[in-house]
Amino acid sequence: LFPYTTLFRSVTDSTEALGQATQNVIDIAQNSRQALGATGDLYFKISQNAEKLGLSVADVSQVTETFGKTLALSGAGTQQAEAAILQFSQALASGVIRGDEFNSVAENAPAAMDAFSRALGVGKGELRKLAAEGALTSDILIQALKEQSVEVDKAFAKTESTIGQGFTDLKNSAIIFTGRINESTEASKGFVSIMSKASDFMDSLDIDENAKLIGDAFGYEIGRASCRERV
Repeated sequence: LFPYTTLFRSVTDSTEALGQATQNVIDIAQNSRQALGATGDLYFKISQNAEKLGLSVADVSQVTETFGKTLALSGAGTQQAEAAILQFSQALASGVIRGDEFNSVAENAPAAMDAFSRALGVGKGELRKLAAEGALTSDILIQALKEQSVEVDKAFAKTESTIGQGFTDLKNSAIIFTGRINESTEASKGFVSIMSKASDFMDSLDIDENAKLIGDAFGYEIGRASCRERV
């Protein structure tokens, strides 16, 4: 159904568990306004370390969603969010965050850094020092996100979706829709191909660069309609 479904087979022990993991990622991506693919990658990396870190399936979902929401709180655009998720996923895989990975998350997800600072009771400067010393291990980062989930949820609830995040939600919905159609009938291949090309085209758009132009275009058309009504 999705690009990461094959990956999930290695961290689930049944078809039912695989289906649940896939649904979890769908819910998390839509709830946090993040791309499906990047969300799936992060969910997979956390799942790989779940047993070692003593995490339940619910914990994996919670941590993934909390990090995704810090990206929204940070105002990260689509590309910045995906870069931060990639670097954070790599850090979890390696067992520690430092260097370029730390810098990428600090730049693209400052709200995540705020969460880490609050959980550890240190300032941003001290956090960077801990990273340089290799002290920010996967278990510390995961625990920090778990502890800060309520605070992040409260802050996130006060925000509104941006145009870029709206397009991400739209693309997610298109992927989900075409994937499910493809599962149910072979006759859908042509339609899925068309939707896939449309999705690729949306990928090629720099949504954050063009968000103002898109908003202006909508405003212009609404203005024209209003003028016609008055006439």
